[in-house]
Amino acid sequence: MKLILFLLLFVWVSNAGAASLGAFRIYLDEDNRNKKFPIRNKSVVPEICEIKFNNRLYDGIGGVKKLTVEEQAELSKAALARVKYSPKSFVIEPNSTRYISFSYRRIPNDSSNEVRTYAVFSCRKQTSVEDGQGRFATLLDLAVPLVMRTGDTKKYTVDLDLEIVKRDQDEFSINLLHSGNRSVYGDVYLVDNNGKRLEKLKKNTVLYSDMKKLAISIQTKYISEQGIGIEFVETGSYKYKKTFKLSI
Repeated sequence: MKLILFLLLFVWVSNAGAASLGAFRIYLDEDNRNKKFPIRNKSVVPEICEIKFNNRLYDGIGGVKKLTVEEQAELSKAALARVKYSPKSFVIEPNSTRYISFSYRRIPNDSSNEVRTYAVFSCRKQTSVEDGQGRFATLLDLAVPLVMRTGDTKKYTVDLDLEIVKRDQDEFSINLLHSGNRSVYGDVYLVDNNGKRLEKLKKNTVLYSDMKKLAISIQTKYISEQGIGIEFVETGSYKYKKTFKLSI
């Protein structure tokens, strides 16, 4: 059996001097079962952080479905049953880095199924003391997708297709269409007739199995250009790659 874990940065909300992540994805498999995930405090005061979890679903066209707290907890159960992490709460000293360890918990006879949750890194700093109690200001809230693949990896498939939504003098837009039972991460390029990359349209983008399409806008200066295409290149160990020609 094989389980693969990804952590991909999804949301970054911070201010100057606040803690920041030193990486935006963590990859684990049978040969690399543990990974240390760095988070750095760039400020001059200690920061107190904790890790919580929430979840979300997509509506098939990239929109996020509204879920209750109870629904999020239920969706996260499968992922949380398969992951170990430490520490759950921690202090980052000024101008220093803490490392969070993530590893997976093997479940015997696990079936092939991709599950995910979102690890939320929440950091605060103490701003003052009143009546012996510290007062804190929130500095950072990061929601990082945690995706797991269990069972036989040969049973996972993915493919992309393309549809042109609009191509006229005012707008040039397309959709990448997802099929298969696994997510795919990567970069999207605009290429010329010879495959030379003209522009990076999306960096570190993701299509989950419940996201059926990804909308992409292209500069209108390319509307009438012959032979251009779209190239998707997966990052990580899977290396899925596909190029589409945008015929006029």
